[in-house]
Amino acid sequence: MRLLTKFDPLAVLDSSLNILLGLRVVSKFPFGKFLIALYWVLQYGVHSISAFPQPRSKMSRHPEVLWAQRSDKVYLTVALPDAKDINIKCEPQGSFSFSAIGVQGEPFHFTLDLYGPITPDGCKTKAGLRNILCSIQKDQNGWWKRLLKTEEKPAPYIKVDWNKWCDEDEEDTTSDLASDDDNAAYVGQDGGSSDDDGMLYLPDLEKARK
Repeated sequence: MRLLTKFDPLAVLDSSLNILLGLRVVSKFPFGKFLIALYWVLQYGVHSISAFPQPRSKMSRHPEVLWAQRSDKVYLTVALPDAKDINIKCEPQGSFSFSAIGVQGEPFHFTLDLYGPITPDGCKTKAGLRNILCSIQKDQNGWWKRLLKTEEKPAPYIKVDWNKWCDEDEEDTTSDLASDDDNAAYVGQDGGSSDDDGMLYLPDLEKARK
């Protein structure tokens, strides 16, 4: 802070801003942000203005994504209650993009590079009250070694959907679960109650495992 040895307009402004900042009232002024920026320059120099705190923009977040597969399809369950403006894009090389707006207006987005190529025309989506189910058609039938093309560990928001999972040698006993144009896969999404807070189940999966 400048010492007032003689009248100095800048020193007076500097001292006044110190008092206002201490009282936490400067932000209530019509030009409060300008005054704070001016104080910043007086204290630390013009070069410091680039370090002046900037307002945060809305950061895109990642919803929880559960996955399972059959020889012909991959199932993704996006846990995002009451989502709006849902947009999904599937590309033949295996790129899957998802974006939506959460219940509080926060944006959600993620893009996955899937293990193998897919058929965009065979990809279907159905939104429920608690989650969004995506059925992705594989370009060629076969069991994928993993969900993503990369061999690195998936991001923490990507998890195995054990409620829908079956091993390759068990698919014959559960093949009816993904039949009938995926109608079975959509059971329980639209307002139906469940014991696990809306997580989706394929019909009789537990019975098939026993």
